[in-house]
Amino acid sequence: MLDGYRNGAADISQAIDQRYSDALEAMHEESLWKLARVDNSIAVFRLLWLPTSGPPISVRIQFSDKKVRLEIIKLDGYGGYDIGKIAYRKSVEGELSLWNRLVEESEEASFWRMPTRIDDLGLDGEHFVLEGVKDGIYHVVDRWSPRFGAYRKICKSMLKHAQIETSSTASASPAILPVMRRFAYGLLVLLFGAVLLTWYCLRRRAEGRKDRHSEAAGGGRRGSF
Repeated sequence: MLDGYRNGAADISQAIDQRYSDALEAMHEESLWKLARVDNSIAVFRLLWLPTSGPPISVRIQFSDKKVRLEIIKLDGYGGYDIGKIAYRKSVEGELSLWNRLVEESEEASFWRMPTRIDDLGLDGEHFVLEGVKDGIYHVVDRWSPRFGAYRKICKSMLKHAQIETSSTASASPAILPVMRRFAYGLLVLLFGAVLLTWYCLRRRAEGRKDRHSEAAGGGRRGSF
């Protein structure tokens, strides 16, 4: 796969393959790049959503023979870890208005002119990988955790059409959970130790006062003889 946006054509096949091909293969999704080469009558948008600590999801909206079709696939793993296998698949027919609205949103985002990749990667978050095919042309855009703008809007719109909620409700990632548990256990041990130490110090102080009081009382009696 070539990205000719900057300084000539750059081969990004390996980067794309390592991160996304495994998820698409697990979903049994075909290559849209190959589809664009053999059939220029089909128009498709496919979103691959890869949240680090959530299940990978694919939403494909295809327009062919004047019909619109939605294909939604969800895996049972995690986008940033073990992607898992298919947990949910649904294929339904959509309205033409859905496709027209999607085309308008792609034009608003200037999707076909967007660079495939930019320097926006981070340690955690979510990847929105949007592929498009029209008139035998293939294009793909990859963005990490886009917060605002037309590109996020079109991606969220596709998830909405598939009735998938993207609010941040996922639990902490499996790699972080053991660290969090160890931290919590360590904190509890420290708190318990602090309580014991405080109790011990207060007890020793009380015993010291008792001893001094006893010595003072005994000294007074000796002095009275």
